[in-house]
Amino acid sequence: MSIRMKMMIGSLSLLALGLGCEKDTQSFVSWAIGLQIQGEGTFDEVTKSYKQILGDPNAAEQKGTINNGSFAGESSGTLEVHKTGKFTEQWTVVGKTYSNNPLLPGRDTFGEVPVYLVEQQKVEHDVSTYTKEVTNEESQPNVMHSYQTENTGFADKATSASTYGLAGDEYLVKMTDLGMLWDPNWELWEMFWKGDDINNNTALENGATWAGLKAGVEYLCQANPSVGDVWVNPDGTTIYRDIANESVPVGAGAHSAAKLELREVTNVNTMDIANRCLVIYDDADSAWTLAGNPVEGFDHADTFPTVHLDPGCEGSFEHSKIGHEWWYRNVLVKSETTRQFVTVTDYGWEWLEAEGANIVRKTSKVKTAAAANARAFVEFTYTTRTETYANTGWSEAPFDAL
Repeated sequence: MSIRMKMMIGSLSLLALGLGCEKDTQSFVSWAIGLQIQGEGTFDEVTKSYKQILGDPNAAEQKGTINNGSFAGESSGTLEVHKTGKFTEQWTVVGKTYSNNPLLPGRDTFGEVPVYLVEQQKVEHDVSTYTKEVTNEESQPNVMHSYQTENTGFADKATSASTYGLAGDEYLVKMTDLGMLWDPNWELWEMFWKGDDINNNTALENGATWAGLKAGVEYLCQANPSVGDVWVNPDGTTIYRDIANESVPVGAGAHSAAKLELREVTNVNTMDIANRCLVIYDDADSAWTLAGNPVEGFDHADTFPTVHLDPGCEGSFEHSKIGHEWWYRNVLVKSETTRQFVTVTDYGWEWLEAEGANIVRKTSKVKTAAAANARAFVEFTYTTRTETYANTGWSEAPFDAL
């Protein structure tokens, strides 16, 4: 029995590296056109708000910061949202196409990766939401007023539909951005293949493009895992291990599925979002006289420490995942997992200034000489979602693809 350790450097790499060779030398994963999967599950989701100062590994639970007055810079309160419910889903493979990405930068040839098009419908029902909020504010000079509000809401049903692509070679990926089938950014692909640092070697707009490309591909699993296989997810936060073959219900019968154990990497601090997401480097501003006599102060060369957000932290991202998954024929048929999601709501430098008798909190992405004592901060929401899922239907009837 062999144990293989897989280290992957990014979600997009699963498509680019795992699927980027010539078509006739690859053994791609396939799903039958017409394959239809049904499943159902439950979820329990808790979202809290936090603030963290770069350099402090601990984040404080708070929904924001008081911006002026005697208590400027202190916590404006806390916010917690608890949501529970059930869901059903159905997805169908409706067709097959090929990626026309230039998967080998610098060459005229195009990779032809088979991508299976999927239509999915998901219904959440019996959803209950409980919100508890504490607010701190200065009700009169030098007097803090804190109060708490609570409310509960119910939703009978919420339906969503989506279309995405499935592709796989050594790993399985979900392509949520089907535009990636056509025109990725050449410069970013070239840097990616060379292993260069995207954050420090591209312009900010390219970093945003890279974030979009990366967000368009979601890692799912290793293809056809065997007992003993070990690998790591793209962000390096979760270790996957195939621990057994176990009989589970699939459709009308029961089949042997690969049981995967998902464990958190021990050196991952799940709350140290500042260290993971904030990137600080100097922006330069200079002017030089080439001819004539400049006015006083015209010639200068200045650098300003600037806070940027790592492209991988744009939007909402999965921070870690633990639990168990069962896979049958490269389809998830059962899961019991706990996942952590992070959404960055604000970041930059912050400092306090006196404006007459008032104290004001200032923020900026750029640290100037006037803010010598500024500290880098990030505010974010942290969601812990515990979910169970089980397959309830499997059919492979012929389908007239669109």
